[in-house]
Amino acid sequence: MKVKFSLKENPEVFFETEQRECFLGRSTECEVFIKDVHAHRRHAVVTLEQDHTFSVKSLGQNPVIVNGTPVHDPVTIKDGDTLTVGKTELLFSVERDEPVVEEKEEDKTLFLSPDLAGEKVGPRLVLTRENGESQAFRLDQRQVLIGRSAEARIVLHHAGVSGKHCLVEERDGGVFVTNLSKVNPIRVNDRFISEERLYGGDRLKIGPFTLTYVSDRPEDVRPPEEKIIARMGLKSRVALGVLILLVLAAGGYIGYFKGYRPWKYDKLLDSLAARVEKKEYHSSRKGIEELMAQELPQRQHEKARALLLKITLQIAGQMEEKGQLVEARKHLSGFIEAYGAGKPADAIPNYIDRVRMKMARQHASRGEHEDALKEYSAIAEQSRYFDEAQGSISRIWIEHQQQSYREKKIPELVMEAEKNFISMRYLVPVNDNAYAAYQAILSIDPGNSLAIQRINQMKAFYRETGERNFKSGEWEKALIYFRRYSLIDSTDQEIKERIVACKKELDRQGRLKKADSKEQLQKVPAGGERRRMPESPERADGKTEWVMKHLFSEGEKP
Repeated sequence: MKVKFSLKENPEVFFETEQRECFLGRSTECEVFIKDVHAHRRHAVVTLEQDHTFSVKSLGQNPVIVNGTPVHDPVTIKDGDTLTVGKTELLFSVERDEPVVEEKEEDKTLFLSPDLAGEKVGPRLVLTRENGESQAFRLDQRQVLIGRSAEARIVLHHAGVSGKHCLVEERDGGVFVTNLSKVNPIRVNDRFISEERLYGGDRLKIGPFTLTYVSDRPEDVRPPEEKIIARMGLKSRVALGVLILLVLAAGGYIGYFKGYRPWKYDKLLDSLAARVEKKEYHSSRKGIEELMAQELPQRQHEKARALLLKITLQIAGQMEEKGQLVEARKHLSGFIEAYGAGKPADAIPNYIDRVRMKMARQHASRGEHEDALKEYSAIAEQSRYFDEAQGSISRIWIEHQQQSYREKKIPELVMEAEKNFISMRYLVPVNDNAYAAYQAILSIDPGNSLAIQRINQMKAFYRETGERNFKSGEWEKALIYFRRYSLIDSTDQEIKERIVACKKELDRQGRLKKADSKEQLQKVPAGGERRRMPESPERADGKTEWVMKHLFSEGEKP
């Protein structure tokens, strides 16, 4: 997949790259080198994500501007968007790899036989929108205006489209397109034009939109040059006739695969969508899966995937209502395994976590603490249910330890608790720490002043130590102490905000390290091998595995 960055003021000047990650900036080491004193040496990076979308983020203090909006954190960019680096405006465009089509016998017959080709499509423009929808517009008027204005016959809403962008008109026995915009360009077959004659299969690129000119009229077949015909003999003319037939077939081929075929699939998908609205989930699901097995064009594939996602969520909801939680989770996980978790399926992981929470509560209510912990600990940190899951783990941890204290009296518990408190064994090891002993005292005597005082002292220690590391920029250490505080009191909003701030700073540092990874790779000597640094216990604190290890470890200090 190739991306192109064209200078907006002069689209003939552009930068192209096929790398999954490309840097933009003033440094000559950047893939897109910009001679602009207002740009950083490494100003921004554009990345191809796993869901085949592109994102851009700023690498310096100054933002990168996307369609007039300054951004620092990663945002998704689309074909036709405008990126401003420093004071340089760039048009972003994507040239996706065309799928390789096998030469099957039925394909050849389809384009050479009028009977099999079906109804004549006539002169028309087939519009493919950003969301994957296709729409055909008959050119039944002499002039057709295209743009963002309400006056346009074909209205395209996007910042990269002018109010009156271009005019398609029939004159001199052909159809011509003329660029009316002084700001935004238009491309025909990937070439910037001011005016161009259109032939069958030609593709117009306006901002992020693609319009394919489809026509079965003989005058819309691209002709060979007249000066070549003048010098041809009989054999050459026969060869020319064969060539014209091939060109006609090629025009039909392009028109079919770039215009009619997406349009036809859109109609089928619209029909299946109507069945989904009628709650015919299982039958429509089968039809969509059969369509997706046919290697749909990318936009129609995304549209079918979105429909299949909707069906998956509805069926999972029905299973959840019936109490079939294991089946619902398996059903949702099956969608991710088959079709991935990228947009718009990014809601599925949270749905799975919600089901996990219900299953964990059921296990906990039956005293199946180990099974409950497995479900709670599977909740990822980025999940909206993470905090609730961690609170539940903490409760189970406390309940688990209380079993060893049930037979002890308060004097014995106080002695044991004070010994661990003086040794600063606040939370670990399990069944032999100060916090668990003081909680056991409070379960017998809820108003015990010593237990309350000691627990508050532990909280103060974790808060003050965390704040000290936070102010000195030791984000990893600060995160550890704030998390330990949250094990004692998971409701403190200020501590939650500190945890979020620490994670944000750690993520920012991680992005900066990733941006510098290329330079580090270049410094590795020939034949050498980079040593992989082991993950520090502090950094591992952000993961569920660390929480489990921390709760049930045998000798960690506070």
